[in-house]
Amino acid sequence: MPSRKQIREYIQAENASHQVVVWSKSYCPYCRAAKKLVHSLEEVEDVIVHEIDVEANGYLIQQEVQALTGQRTVPNIFVNNQHVGGNDDLQQANQNGSLRRMLLSTKSHRWCKARDCSNQIQTY
Repeated sequence: MPSRKQIREYIQAENASHQVVVWSKSYCPYCRAAKKLVHSLEEVEDVIVHEIDVEANGYLIQQEVQALTGQRTVPNIFVNNQHVGGNDDLQQANQNGSLRRMLLSTKSHRWCKARDCSNQIQTY
């Protein structure tokens, strides 16, 4: 069994390595709604969904995600390594435009990484 430190490092690595990370449970209707929204957005280039009810060490993962975010429910969503919250928070961010801005900042960042944009000011 992995240690808490190993679980935390795994979660942090996943959150940092993907544009969108959804910590989810396969049977949860709020998780389904969040995943449906994320998959419908054209700005999403890289999403990973972790179904922690079927993952090895899922209970430990949920405990550590809660320790990191203060949120004990799923879905627990990260965009650009920033905690967005749950489904209600994601839906609200989509409605008020902040989710799109977060996702577009990723596209700009990735585009500049592939080119020389050192002379351009980047805002995130």
